[in-house]
Amino acid sequence: MSTKTNFKRIALVAVAALGAGVLSVAPANAASGDSTFDSATGLIGSTVPAISSAAATAEIVVGGSITITVAAASTDKPVAKVTGGTFRSVTGGTITAAGTTATANADNTALTTLVAVPTSAGTNMVITTYADAAATAAANIVNTWTITVVAAGVSGVFSAAKSLINIADTASISAAAADVAYANIVANGDSGAIAYTMKDGLDDNLPTTTVVYASVASGGCVIGLSDNPTAGRIVVGDAPSDTLYVAQSAAFEDLATTCVIDIEVAGAKVASKTFIFQGAVSKINVTALGRGAKGATNTAMAYITANDAAGNAIAGVTLTGAVVNAADGTIVSSVTMSNSNVTESDADSINTGTSPAAVPASIGWVCTAAGGSAPIRFSTPNGTGGFIYSDTLTAVCAGDPATYTASFDKASYVPGDIATLTITAKDSKGALTNDAATLGTASTYEIAIAGSNLTAVAAPTNADKFTNGVRTIKYIVGSTTGSYQLSLNLPKWNSTTYSQSALTVAYKIATATTATTNEDVLKAIVSLIASINKQIAALQKALLRR
Repeated sequence: MSTKTNFKRIALVAVAALGAGVLSVAPANAASGDSTFDSATGLIGSTVPAISSAAATAEIVVGGSITITVAAASTDKPVAKVTGGTFRSVTGGTITAAGTTATANADNTALTTLVAVPTSAGTNMVITTYADAAATAAANIVNTWTITVVAAGVSGVFSAAKSLINIADTASISAAAADVAYANIVANGDSGAIAYTMKDGLDDNLPTTTVVYASVASGGCVIGLSDNPTAGRIVVGDAPSDTLYVAQSAAFEDLATTCVIDIEVAGAKVASKTFIFQGAVSKINVTALGRGAKGATNTAMAYITANDAAGNAIAGVTLTGAVVNAADGTIVSSVTMSNSNVTESDADSINTGTSPAAVPASIGWVCTAAGGSAPIRFSTPNGTGGFIYSDTLTAVCAGDPATYTASFDKASYVPGDIATLTITAKDSKGALTNDAATLGTASTYEIAIAGSNLTAVAAPTNADKFTNGVRTIKYIVGSTTGSYQLSLNLPKWNSTTYSQSALTVAYKIATATTATTNEDVLKAIVSLIASINKQIAALQKALLRR
């Protein structure tokens, strides 16, 4: 696009010096149909947008106007059209179509001081410009101005759309249009923050005399204007901007609680914010453990969280894992945590609280070559000289598969059934195999699993692992009835030492029967005779009464 005047500088001068006045700027070296801002009355905000990428936006109060210039080249007559408003006047052109179209009077004539006024508040006024009167299709639009129109009389009146009220990160407080993610979750003993800047419908700050009132609507909290408040259920903040701090009350220290804060402006509630305050660590929770491989460092065997009494997961907590009995160090040499987010390294997260990225942590253990199992547990200081412990957990160190078996969940299926094949593998000691063992190895030990009239829901692969010693495969049963054998071969784990080789699993496909048996027929006859006898008895009684 051709070079334009510095619109931001123009806007600042127009707003600061003229207010509702007119500032005329002629475009320089503009192509036909290019539009430039001249002035505006009732403009909202301190800057006027420049056309960028063929479009621009602005806001004005109903009753205001926007004035632009539409450039022309030597062989073109520029055109401007408006919806949601009308053109009031123009220089060098003619306004037609009930005030919605302005066309240059001649080639090489610009539309200057083209004044557009909106129809009503709540309806955008859109001005589009074209290079030539002969080409006014949508594909030939040069510029588009979209003007948001707001009602008059909004000056000094609180606007929810323009005001900024948000739950803020206490490490970097600033008023914003949306709450900072997870800043509503506050660690035990810390504070949450609400930042605000109150504005009117013209995007101007509300007067300093405006009363901003905040209160604890529910929950065991206190509120104040400085960090870590210790008392007070109500507070009056400064206008137009201030920060409110929320904390657990003394009675709720170390207790999980949820608090709702209401904010009023000039006597009317304008926002409500909810904080979740974590309590002290009450329990260490661990998911179901996997089975580690002996002679290996096993990670992601389970996940662990430190939780308060309400079940909230807490970051910034130091957790330590250990083998319960020193003698079991010959089986499990150490306990690991492969994710540090649950430890002190995360203490500086938002409000020193938590987020989905902070928990849970992954745990594991190092197995010696001996194999077997050993009890382990995790702990954290309770703040009074003692410790909070997790339940005692069993860390398993299992060998690779030495034998495997397979079975279906049913002996017979009907077409369309889902059949589940379960493969169970055990190590040389007869214990279920570890979770690191895979069904096979590509190119070297390719698995071979095949059964007639069975379509795998998800085809098994060499990389599939056993979980707690088993691997399940689901099949959609086909329509051809009969007796079949599924063949299963896991060459990676075949061994003459343990008499393990490929195996077969029998199954049937049978059509669901709806045939009636002799027993069913006899029952129906007996029931019918009984019904007839009742009807005869009822008829006899009726005849005797006559």
